[in-house]
Amino acid sequence: MRRCDMQWHRTAALLTWAGISLFASESAEAIYAKSAKIFSFGNLRFDVAMTVENEGNRQERSFMVAERQTGDASSLLIRFRSPQNIKCTAILIEREEESSSNAIYFPALKRVRIIPEQEEESEAVGMGISYAELDAKKGTFEPLEETLFDGSACYKVTLKRNGNRSVYYIDPVTSVIRKVEIFKGAQLQRIVNIDEVDRFDEQLLITRWQVNDLIKSRTLTYRVDTQSVSRDIQQGLFYHNRLHRCAF
Repeated sequence: MRRCDMQWHRTAALLTWAGISLFASESAEAIYAKSAKIFSFGNLRFDVAMTVENEGNRQERSFMVAERQTGDASSLLIRFRSPQNIKCTAILIEREEESSSNAIYFPALKRVRIIPEQEEESEAVGMGISYAELDAKKGTFEPLEETLFDGSACYKVTLKRNGNRSVYYIDPVTSVIRKVEIFKGAQLQRIVNIDEVDRFDEQLLITRWQVNDLIKSRTLTYRVDTQSVSRDIQQGLFYHNRLHRCAF
């Protein structure tokens, strides 16, 4: 997918640096809310292949993702297919307009654990992303900025939450988040780069991305199996008391 028309970008960059605003008078929160994100994609399910590289070691993982949206509420399920030691492990994120809950199912223990609020910034099952980020947990937005990303004009949205700061670079034409920088205090912790985006039934879906974990010195690469994308979603997937029902 082309990010934008190149001529538009050249004009945009010149106007931006000339101090002329290119964008509509929307808030940072509004821009973020309508952006196409990695784990927020409407009523779809698909499979993801994941690679973790760390100091010469390489591990392969795979998981299924499904999301159900109803009005302002949504449920996100991630269930691991491989490797064997985490097979059937599941994360369930339930979001509502003013509240949310996060749960994880451990097949070895045959139990579901609710993630308490004080642990929401911890990493979810070695995925290079926190429960709060999966949840798109609300925080405080700084004023919207305009900047350049890869030589093209874009939005810069900064979200503060629980002492952390996430900076999103969002394409003004496609509303796709192209890059995320995650800080803890003043220290840059992770960089997320969006590499590929596809369209399914007029809906944008991020299909390849990479996480550079600066703290743990590892790189996590994700690729969606586009042949697995489907709207055939079983409603029973999203119940806490059914997370132990793993069909893999």
